Amino acid sequence: MRTSESTSNLFGALALAQAAMKSAAKDNTNPAFRAKYADLASHVEAIRPAFAGQKLSVVQELTSTDTGVDVTTRICHASGEWIEFGPFCVPVSKHDAHGYGSACSYARRYALSAAVGTVADDDDGNAAATAPYQAPAPTGYDEWAIALATQTGDGLDAFREVYSTSPAAFRKHMEKVDGAKLDALIAKAKAVSKGKAA
Repeated sequence: MRTSESTSNLFGALALAQAAMKSAAKDNTNPAFRAKYADLASHVEAIRPAFAGQKLSVVQELTSTDTGVDVTTRICHASGEWIEFGPFCVPVSKHDAHGYGSACSYARRYALSAAVGTVADDDDGNAAATAPYQAPAPTGYDEWAIALATQTGDGLDAFREVYSTSPAAFRKHMEKVDGAKLDALIAKAKAVSKGKAA
């Protein structure tokens, strides 16, 4: 964390803004699991009115690397004071426009939420409050992940069926550790389904 030389105006305004902020609306659905979540836009909407009232703004800088995306988040006050967080690094699941785009959205959402203090109005917050998942990948996971990626070519329904019948240990590891990769696979399978329907 880095800050401007003075922060007296910034921290006072930030405290008032956080007190006024509402929860981020859980208004998007993950098609693979039919679970709702708060996307980047929901977090921005939760922040914007409270920040505007205290003359605060947020800027995020994205930097691409050979392996992923880095995002640096800065909260600024009208006085010129600022506080900066990051970079927060997210690996890309695939080195193409979609892979980087997915990583950018994921990185911005989580970095913004952490910096500002937004939470989603969901009922699974207790799961996120538990200790970070640190178990190594189960034996055979890498081979399974490669095979799973080939299933996207059959569309979303087929991908969902294969995924749901996969070993629970593999699915748990992917959801906890390789979330960006899973999001990319789902998006690819969804695109195939749309192409077939056209």
